[in-house]
Amino acid sequence: MIVAKNVTKIYGKFKTEVKALDNVTLNIKTSSFVAVRGPSGSGKSTLLNILGCLEKPTSGTALIDGVDISLLSDLELTKIRRNKIGFIFQNYNLIPTLTAIENISLPMMFNKKSAKEIKIRADKLLKMVDMHNRSRHKPSELSGGEQQRVAIARALANEPKLIIGDEPTGNLDSKTGAIIMNYLQELNSNGCTMLLVTHDPEISALANNVVQIKDGQIVSSTLPKEDV
Repeated sequence: MIVAKNVTKIYGKFKTEVKALDNVTLNIKTSSFVAVRGPSGSGKSTLLNILGCLEKPTSGTALIDGVDISLLSDLELTKIRRNKIGFIFQNYNLIPTLTAIENISLPMMFNKKSAKEIKIRADKLLKMVDMHNRSRHKPSELSGGEQQRVAIARALANEPKLIIGDEPTGNLDSKTGAIIMNYLQELNSNGCTMLLVTHDPEISALANNVVQIKDGQIVSSTLPKEDV
């Protein structure tokens, strides 16, 4: 599902140059559940952004489902994100002018699903994250935890083959976090690939493999040797 080979990401130039990722090689098979751990500033979020088709590497190659994303146009990257990837952002990234149900419905509208399909799916996801009573509220009217729940539901809207999450349960209470993780585990058991950045040891324990990043490099991994 994911192949990263000698991926380097550099921000800035000359004296302001920052190497966020340094020659990272990673191979994640379909249906894997991989947790990424590391201190703040280690390059975790940059790795997710590249593998989530939000950024391109400065050098090296990154393939999603066999497609080299470094060769794609912005429009082609958008199509991959829309059709194959569900991204759970740490800062939610909800559209402020839309209600909770509208935020969840929007990805399905871009995929040209019928109004009936969208309503059924959105209602199901709202109930799953216990937000059905807040469906008409805009992000500014929701708490941080509530916004995170909506963001998780939105990421699952188009039933993606790959879910990428940056601290997906970081702003949730333990009960809701457990419900979300149970659902993600169910999706994983049905073939959905999971790649989650987390500081939560309980989530790491649920993963099949754990990758540790420090200073932009993978310093340890429980992935089989042929997959790193």
